Amino acid sequence: WERIKLAYDQLVDGVGKQHTSMTQAIQESYDEGVTDEFIKPIVNSTVDGRIKEGDIVDGVVKNVTNFGAFVDIGGVDGLLHISEMSWGRIETPQNLFRKGDQVRVIIKEIKGEKIALSAKFDDNNPWLKVEENYQPGTIVTGTVARMTDFGAFIQLEDGVDALLHVSQISRKHIEKPSDVLRVGDTVEAMITDVNAAEHKISLSIKELSQDADDDQDGASEGSEE
Repeated sequence: WERIKLAYDQLVDGVGKQHTSMTQAIQESYDEGVTDEFIKPIVNSTVDGRIKEGDIVDGVVKNVTNFGAFVDIGGVDGLLHISEMSWGRIETPQNLFRKGDQVRVIIKEIKGEKIALSAKFDDNNPWLKVEENYQPGTIVTGTVARMTDFGAFIQLEDGVDALLHVSQISRKHIEKPSDVLRVGDTVEAMITDVNAAEHKISLSIKELSQDADDDQDGASEGSEE
């Protein structure tokens, strides 16, 4: 287990740059019969002193599951949950990662031996420019991403969904969104409210149709004159 200590001592810039030598040192120790009882305390105590929440590290994907990917960040594994893989929607982690992939992540949280990771960096957060790009009164086109009983979520761009409430789908009464919409449908709607801090955008097709009717009424009145 001295090789494990040495491998960590040789790490450059904290964690990630020499994760291969660290993993190899652990494997060699296992091959020689050293058990987790001796290895884990060394690894954990050393990692605790070298990484902290907020650190950006490089790692290698060890395993991919339906709920996320386990990433080797220097002899210890962190979980990159599916919800932290991208600002956009990920149907399944297998669509994005494969075993052996190199990945850069943020240390989101450390709780004992559990390390939570994230690949959602602030510099590519689409919500930072939402108030600039999507203002109330703007007409937008999006795709129905998912539906609930109370409304449909419309994807305006990767990572930015807006709520089209069931009461705003039509001027006619609609019991539920699935009566008139399907996932994948393209819809045009008006933005009625934006709250970037809470990642919320509200849409209305009803307001859009109301504006169209008002324009039509105005045109009719003009022709009568």
